[in-house]
Amino acid sequence: MHRLVVLLATAAFTTSIFAGDTDEDRINDAREKMCIDRNTSVDLDGCGPGRYFATMYIYNETNRTCHELPESICIRGPENGVFFDVFTCAITCTGGKGPESCFLGPHQPANNETCEVKERMWYDSTNSCEPNRAWFYNASSEQCEEYRTCRNPQKFPEGVNGFFHKFFCNKYCGRFNINNKNGSKNRSDRVNCTAEPLVRCSPGEESKGEPRYFYNASVQQCQMYYACENNWPKGLKASNYFVTNRSCELECGNCVESQHENEVAARDDLNDD
Repeated sequence: MHRLVVLLATAAFTTSIFAGDTDEDRINDAREKMCIDRNTSVDLDGCGPGRYFATMYIYNETNRTCHELPESICIRGPENGVFFDVFTCAITCTGGKGPESCFLGPHQPANNETCEVKERMWYDSTNSCEPNRAWFYNASSEQCEEYRTCRNPQKFPEGVNGFFHKFFCNKYCGRFNINNKNGSKNRSDRVNCTAEPLVRCSPGEESKGEPRYFYNASVQQCQMYYACENNWPKGLKASNYFVTNRSCELECGNCVESQHENEVAARDDLNDD
């Protein structure tokens, strides 16, 4: 009888371990399905009032990274599985892992104040030998910074830390830092479901913010708020910040636990009668 009790206890402990692994697997599977459920139609007939064509990013399930769509599409919200910048795509779909190029040095900087051979920009009709202006992302300062190059930054290849304009530098590398450079499969490293909502706009400033979501632990619900992301904190690790309600519910809600409880309750071998 004693041996039977020990075996049952061991089996229960082992089952609890696998159940935990299964729940984590379910979350990862749900996140993958969420991120490949997307609308990337171009809408060539026009974007409609208040919309415009933009460079957008999606999750690539083959290499599990976020990448730029090959052509601009009408801007749309992240609930469509399409993201305005790489960071919001990464924290939603890849565990927060940033592009490796954002942590490199500036691409092909000029060695001198003048160029012996200079690749001219399309609008440059002068004979100036001054280097062209470009931008790179400094992960230490978490800012896009200007530098000079004898190359044409409009022709820089993908996967380098060099951009034609500060705007595109921020879209590709903005908000990544040394702490989140590799992302994490461990949710506790990047998600804090009891923290205050990140960069919440001050009263009256909501029109300047973006609709985001946080998990309100006191009511156990995901709630929308407006985030003024120009005030983004440096060195950020775990946060209570989600770009869609669906992502918030997945990371902090009880959907997986509830599903697991329903499946267990439905098992015939656990019924008392």
